Amino acid sequence: MTLDHIALPQPMADKVRQAVEAGEYASTSKVVRDALRLWQSRRELRERDVEFLRERCNDGKSSATAGPLDAKRLFAGERGKTDDQDASCDRDPGGDTPLAELYARAFSEFGSRALWNMTKFEVPTPEDVLAAARQLRREGGLPARRLAEQMEKALNAHP
Repeated sequence: MTLDHIALPQPMADKVRQAVEAGEYASTSKVVRDALRLWQSRRELRERDVEFLRERCNDGKSSATAGPLDAKRLFAGERGKTDDQDASCDRDPGGDTPLAELYARAFSEFGSRALWNMTKFEVPTPEDVLAAARQLRREGGLPARRLAEQMEKALNAHP
């Protein structure tokens, strides 16, 4: 399928030309195809996230017990926890997984450019890895997006 014309704002058109001139892409069509693949991937990730949240919500609903909420008992149990316990409770103690390696690589290679607004965890959760992969896709160039793809594949293989 061919499109006769695609209108872009001048700053975007300049970026496309710069990418082609720098040799990152062979043509402007390749830039548009890559952008559309990235857009499609983001949509698929969003759909997966929504489905995941739906499942978690349904799990929560089905595990709930009916009756009045005892707020005093609920808060009494939380007072004994420290912030460190809360933050580390979902982290995998075996941090030498492929996920952790890819996550560390993302920060070492693209941290200052693409992950500048994220906190790096020594032992990341799958959610931390997913957040970093998404940020790489949004803020990074082609090499960052390729690493994000590897991270997402590793997440899909993660138990």
